[in-house]
Amino acid sequence: MNNNENMLLDVEFEVDKSFDSKKFLKLKLRIMHDGKAAHKISFLPDSLKEAENTLYNSPILANVIFDDKNQPQFSSHDKHIEKDYAGNVRIIYDEIPIGVITESSTYEIKKESGRNYVYAEAYIWKRYSNYALDIINRDKNIKLSAEIQILDFYIDKKTNYKVVKKFKYDGITLLGNHRNPGMKNAQATIEFDNSKIDKKEYMIAIMNELKQCLHDFDNKNSKEGGDKILQVEKNKTDENQENKITDTITVKDSIEFELTANEVRKAICDAVRGLSVNSTSYIWLNDYDSKYLYLNKEQKINGVYTTNHLRRSYTLNDGKVTIGDDEIETVNKILTIDEWNTLETERKKQDIEFDELKAFKVNTVKAQRKAQLDVLFDKFDSSLKDVKEYVELKKNNVDFDLKTIEEKCFALFGRTKLESSVNFDESNNGKNSDGNKIEVVVTGADAEFEDDSQNDYLGGYLNKYYNK
Repeated sequence: MNNNENMLLDVEFEVDKSFDSKKFLKLKLRIMHDGKAAHKISFLPDSLKEAENTLYNSPILANVIFDDKNQPQFSSHDKHIEKDYAGNVRIIYDEIPIGVITESSTYEIKKESGRNYVYAEAYIWKRYSNYALDIINRDKNIKLSAEIQILDFYIDKKTNYKVVKKFKYDGITLLGNHRNPGMKNAQATIEFDNSKIDKKEYMIAIMNELKQCLHDFDNKNSKEGGDKILQVEKNKTDENQENKITDTITVKDSIEFELTANEVRKAICDAVRGLSVNSTSYIWLNDYDSKYLYLNKEQKINGVYTTNHLRRSYTLNDGKVTIGDDEIETVNKILTIDEWNTLETERKKQDIEFDELKAFKVNTVKAQRKAQLDVLFDKFDSSLKDVKEYVELKKNNVDFDLKTIEEKCFALFGRTKLESSVNFDESNNGKNSDGNKIEVVVTGADAEFEDDSQNDYLGGYLNKYYNK
């Protein structure tokens, strides 16, 4: 079965410090292995050998960004969409070549732990790597990925694995170790205009300079003699993990289907046909993506046909589509660019007005509450100004509504009056130590509360203890 499916494989590397060059950094890559991998994919041993020639002259790619701490980091397989000189929409890849796997590189397949591992050499051009070399020297632990295209495979009926018979390499990309949404303001740090680079001439220049560098290096070693000692910097922390490459294999762009696009669409259409249950209602597929189906539903109501646009989720397992019950009506309207711009302008205007109204409401509510609190606290300031709890309540009351604050003030006021009574003893039913009834006289600013027998906070509180 043929299928041009792209995949990304994690790659291990080590720096060959015996390669002494001011122009290039030499890396030794451990790219992949045969046998079973994640996502139910397995590689035949012969496929590794057959793909050898496709690795030669493959570029080493990178896109360097600044993080929120203004530190350079490797990004990922970044790309953007733009219109070209002819007005056509194109996908533009932000990565640029900073190195290469040359034709003279050694491609080795070594037997380790029962598997065949692929090793190869790569060269990073220091002059055009910009911050790439700084990042490698700084972090010592750099993620790389090899992008491959699966060209031929079959399905093992016993294991349900996709067994790859033939594939080819596309390139190696340096990836960031700490890629996350915190890099909201990241910008490319390449110091020249990527759109103006003639990449063909650029790669020819790299290859010519590299050939001369390798020639000089070989001459130097043939004259000096001696053994080349490989000094290693590992980009994996656990050298003994047998499955460390296997466990990190990922499928590019979250590819979930083993079927071709036409086979997927046919499976979806078959499932959609099952939704049309009678002659007065008919549903057909308009479009789909990896999560949702976009449907048109025509139904006859009171003799009149109407068409609605719907969205429903779906899953695809073993070639069978299951449509979810989460039906949502959508709007599907074609606008001219002028109509769209008019709507966008109006929407942005309404957003600004809404933000202004929201801010006005917040400020108005704050001002109104402050005025109400000022009136409330004015009643109690003369009696409670020296009470610690009252002072704290005036400072911190955002968690309480006005009624709760008023209740707390009355409670503090009543407690203060009780505490000011001479020799008060609740167990003596409001009498002092001489057996005489305590008389409470309320004067001044507090007099307004004295005759309020209906007041639940003060009158009720005092009546309980003073038998008014």
